[in-house]
Amino acid sequence: MRVDLAGLRTALITGASSGIGLALAEALAARGHDLVLVARNRTRLETLAEQMGQRYGVAVEVLAADLTDPDDLARVGARLTQPERPVDLLFNNAGDTIDASLADVGVDRLRSHVALNLGAVLALTRTAVPAMVARGRGAVVNVASVDVFVSKAGPAAVYSAGKLWVTVLTESLARELRGTGVHAMALCPGLTDTEFSERNEVGDTPPRRLGARSWSPADMAEACLGDLAWGRVVSVPGARFRVTATLGRLVPYRPLGVLPALARRRRSGLPGVAPRRALITSADSDLSAAVARALRAGGAEVVLVGRAKDRMDRLVESLGSAEREAVEVVVADLAVPADREDVGRRLQDRSRPVDLVVLGVERPSSSTPFSTTPLDVLQRDLQAGPMASLEVLRVALSALSAGGGGRIVTLPDAAGLSPGRGATEAFLLSLTRSLGIGVLGSEVDVVAVIPSRTGLSRRAEREITGATRSGSVVVAPPRVALVDLAGRVVPRAVRRRLASVVRR
Repeated sequence: MRVDLAGLRTALITGASSGIGLALAEALAARGHDLVLVARNRTRLETLAEQMGQRYGVAVEVLAADLTDPDDLARVGARLTQPERPVDLLFNNAGDTIDASLADVGVDRLRSHVALNLGAVLALTRTAVPAMVARGRGAVVNVASVDVFVSKAGPAAVYSAGKLWVTVLTESLARELRGTGVHAMALCPGLTDTEFSERNEVGDTPPRRLGARSWSPADMAEACLGDLAWGRVVSVPGARFRVTATLGRLVPYRPLGVLPALARRRRSGLPGVAPRRALITSADSDLSAAVARALRAGGAEVVLVGRAKDRMDRLVESLGSAEREAVEVVVADLAVPADREDVGRRLQDRSRPVDLVVLGVERPSSSTPFSTTPLDVLQRDLQAGPMASLEVLRVALSALSAGGGGRIVTLPDAAGLSPGRGATEAFLLSLTRSLGIGVLGSEVDVVAVIPSRTGLSRRAEREITGATRSGSVVVAPPRVALVDLAGRVVPRAVRRRLASVVRR
């Protein structure tokens, strides 16, 4: 849908003190929009507010806030819902990256990163949208990155997966908001000459050496507002970056990227041919329970991690009373930081080492639309999904490397393959693929296994138990592969048209 920017009076911009955020503020002020500028540096914000007010004659409000602080985040959220001074445009621009690989980053730094790049976007978007829908006008722009279209190993893996989560969440929200007068767009900028780029490296190339390959923040802001006015759902400014995005979709970055056989050392299973002891998260789910049974049938001991003790007890009972010594139970809710730390300590226990980690993620607990799901439910899903995945994978990579090797298997649902669906699943697929590329040549293997709708295929069971290797980062049933191929090759407009024809 087209967006009438002239009718949207006030814009709130996070990360507004520099870079793309500052350029967006300048571009909006030049168009006559009043501003609410959000960043940590109050002195800098007040200077900018005075300059813009004098230059453009607009009202500029300052909100100094650290969006990783719950109280500051709540203050910004409260400003979004003030009926007497409504905010019609929200730009979630604030963000940072991580300068270490997942196995090396500290847990506090990891949590801060997720709180800013994912948590703040989630909270502010969920807070702003209902008020906009009630007024029948508004727009939300969530700043992601062109990195979501490629797989990057090393420090960029976590950043790229998080920005993909933001992109998929925004696509899903845009579909939900059709016909309400409110629009959502993900901005995926390429290399831009900003302070963010000066502080952080993009892949292995220091941005200060990018020169003419980078865009100016002002040009990026103008392109963003132009695409927003046209009603684009995903904006990738610049022909060069759009080519990158298109090739990234075709390569394919989300699933089913099969590395050449020579790139991965083939060997018959993990050390010891088959896993000796496996830790399985979300073992109280049907899928993870099926994995546990398959592993026990293959002779492996299992450590079951889940939060529903009654379901865990039934699973242990189904595995056979004579084999209770081969089954260990850890009751833990991975949405709770302390419980995640308990699981991490179990992974690092060298008295009973684990050589296979099966990461089943907890699915979103609500099927209601984003704008009507309580914020605390959405925040819990974020902790149980992306945050839990990162923390468990972080410890698993370190523990398996220290223990001489092993395998990590993630179990994302096929929903993560569809554009605009399954933000958590897409996050996990992207992260797994990047980590899988990053550990090539080591004694640790990382692979995603996408089960069929009817359960685990025979091939999937073999992949999980480690009896065979395919050389793939992602394993999926043939039907899933075909659907994913169609989703990447067929243009979005054609897919929408076909869907409307089918509905009629």
